[in-house]
Amino acid sequence: MKKTILLLAICLSSRIGFTQVLVGNGGFETYINEPTCPLGSIDNTSIARCYIWDGLGCTYSSSCSSYGDFNGASSGVQYFYNGTFGSGGCQPVSPHSGHGCAYCSENGFYGGSGYCANNQLIYQTISGTLLSSQTYVVSAYINTLSNQGVVIKAWLVPTSVGSTASDILNNVRSQSLSGGFQSLNSNWVQMQTLLIPPSSGSYYLVIGDPTFCNDGAYTVIENWAIDDVTIGVAPTCTANAGSNQTDTQTCTGWPGVTIGTTAISGCSYSWSPTTKLNNSLIAQPTSTWTNSTTPEIYTVTVTGNFCTSATSTVQVNAVKLACPGCCRVAGISANNQEFSNFVVYPNPSNGDITINLNDKADYIQIMDMVGRLVFEIKDINTEELKIDLSKYAKGMYFVRAKIGDVIEKQKLMIE
Repeated sequence: MKKTILLLAICLSSRIGFTQVLVGNGGFETYINEPTCPLGSIDNTSIARCYIWDGLGCTYSSSCSSYGDFNGASSGVQYFYNGTFGSGGCQPVSPHSGHGCAYCSENGFYGGSGYCANNQLIYQTISGTLLSSQTYVVSAYINTLSNQGVVIKAWLVPTSVGSTASDILNNVRSQSLSGGFQSLNSNWVQMQTLLIPPSSGSYYLVIGDPTFCNDGAYTVIENWAIDDVTIGVAPTCTANAGSNQTDTQTCTGWPGVTIGTTAISGCSYSWSPTTKLNNSLIAQPTSTWTNSTTPEIYTVTVTGNFCTSATSTVQVNAVKLACPGCCRVAGISANNQEFSNFVVYPNPSNGDITINLNDKADYIQIMDMVGRLVFEIKDINTEELKIDLSKYAKGMYFVRAKIGDVIEKQKLMIE
């Protein structure tokens, strides 16, 4: 039985607010029997003395050709409690917080003759039912001491597989052993992993070394400790595509509109579709139209480390310029400077035209190509003038207007 393990590249925060804490005695503070010195006796320091937690261990022959799985006191996982050991030889590492922690001392095998290779893991039965529809975050503090090659990983194992060490570890080995958390510090470092149960039900939470000798890899000597374990439902990333927008064409083109909302630190953004966007991987891209006015609906997906992704949609509409001719800069003045105090549209036209004026006009004249006057109106004191030229022949005409001291002329095509 396989499950999906997600290790995302970007995180919202190193502190995650779990909505459901399911691990018991995650700080290793409560014990059944207080462990005692010396370390020579596994039973004196066995993880089995810690309330709820238990240990798993694989021990191999020197050639890795045969192995045995052990749990409980025989697993080799040790439990330490400061109240008894203090900082002496019985306490290889101080807990991350509180008084207790689990400690794994592994022998490595390099091939040929040498140590009997082993690796050690801890586990417990998670209370309640895990749902396949939810994503869970496992958080723990790991201390690899000076062994910076140590890789630690977490798995969910269905309790239905059985209760023996072999039952649990065989299921672990059937899952992915690649990846995992590797600390490059010799201090306590937080490990966080997303886990998705393959089906709803009861599970063991297993944490430990994913390097199993009998799976074709050999281990090195690795000592590591673990403390403050929690598991909970992963928070949902916040996605907000912003309010609907309209890109309105102007005389200089399409200005574009900004969609989305301010970026949240540590979040990753992805917009779909990418059409008309200047950048589909930022929180607030710009959507710029060209000629189409078909509305576009964009969806932003926000992801982060140790949270489930969220989506949000926004619609962008487009409005073409109502008066395309208004943007034409043409005309002839007394000093031959280019400007436009009036516009004619539509142009080309079927004969029904509108003339927009910036100021009062002394006259407006329309002439054909040979200079004959076909239409004239004087003393125009309105901003908009509609003229019907449909009775005139198709072809090129000139519209001339005197506004103030300036006479302007523009071409007009009747089709």
